[in-house]
Amino acid sequence: SSLQVAYDYAAEKMKGKYGIPYYKTDNKEIKEVEFAILGMGKLGGLELNYSSDIDLIYIYTSSNGETQGADDCSGTISISSHEYFTKLAVLLTKTIDEITPNGNVFRVDLDLRPEGTSGQIANSLESCEIYYQSWGRLWERQALMKARVSAGSEVLGKTFFDMMEPFIYRKSIDYTVVKEITGMKEKINESIQKKKLNVRNIKLGKGGIREVEFTVQAYQLIFGGREKNIRRANTLEGLNDLYKLNYIKKSEHQQLKEAYVFLRNIENRVQISFGLQTHDLPEDKFLLAVLALKMNIEGDSIEELNNKLNDEFTRHTQTVSNIFSALFKKEKGRELGNNISKIVEIKSLNERILKRVPFQSNKNALRFLKILRDGPKFSHPTEKSINNFYKILPKILDGCCEAPMPNSALENLVKFIES
Repeated sequence: SSLQVAYDYAAEKMKGKYGIPYYKTDNKEIKEVEFAILGMGKLGGLELNYSSDIDLIYIYTSSNGETQGADDCSGTISISSHEYFTKLAVLLTKTIDEITPNGNVFRVDLDLRPEGTSGQIANSLESCEIYYQSWGRLWERQALMKARVSAGSEVLGKTFFDMMEPFIYRKSIDYTVVKEITGMKEKINESIQKKKLNVRNIKLGKGGIREVEFTVQAYQLIFGGREKNIRRANTLEGLNDLYKLNYIKKSEHQQLKEAYVFLRNIENRVQISFGLQTHDLPEDKFLLAVLALKMNIEGDSIEELNNKLNDEFTRHTQTVSNIFSALFKKEKGRELGNNISKIVEIKSLNERILKRVPFQSNKNALRFLKILRDGPKFSHPTEKSINNFYKILPKILDGCCEAPMPNSALENLVKFIES
């Protein structure tokens, strides 16, 4: 693959300059440090579209070691394993991502790594384990469900996934993910409204690609700890497994499958025709008619082509939305798998929840609330601490209502907690 070629090139450059990185095992053996590139998202699920960037995570065996040259006269420079793989990751990313006169291979996104943009570009197994087990969030469990080794050491990759299995898939049936995924989708909806995105967004809109993916992932996260046969990175393969094992009905399987294929096909054609990174259906009638023809829709006029494509899009997205809404229904008594009722709560910070409090500045109030929720800069809130925050949030807001200066009351609460 292109990633393997890029890795081989970068590794050869690094070894020529710094030598080979070694570490000492628990058994006091000296071994070469291995490196792996984890493909995430659509790359991990083998679902790349026409203009996809690629989400990557770089891992290596251990930071306890340093490089050694072939011999003392090799002219190489000895550096720590951590520094070595940091440099390797930077060179590898540049090799793939850098735009040259001939273009680039892929746009690379490294934001899914531990600690995101503030984290190390490459992480040892130990640092990954500490991060995910201590601070890993639901969305990171979802991300790792789609991960696979795209280049480098398969052995290291297997070790990583074996280590991550208890984090991704809980041994007990895990219904808490229903609330979390609902909250995530609500945040997506709010973002669409806030950014005034096209409501007919193929990826993030109502009944779009993301809702199909979230539906599949919900079942996988809830039951995947006990049922290994539903652990799939690819969405269509996951749907097939859920149907075969009776987690979803035949009609739901067929409808979700048809909708997903339709949406992915139209996504590719939109990106090829109108812009590399757009996920919106065009509003212009002529462009919409062109898109209809590319989707093999027949019609004798622009208006007929428009109507047929709109009808097909609405049919599929409404079906997906209905299935998604039924799965994440808010009222008690809804059954999923076992007969366990649940209440789904939306958990997010936005100006809407501040309307009943006379804050002088909603912007500052949100900033203080985020500090209370997430802790000081560079701290790592856990899912439990965040859930606890939302449980007491109504009482915090009630207290602010009674204060003569709500903003100051909130600011003083932050200062008191931080002191």
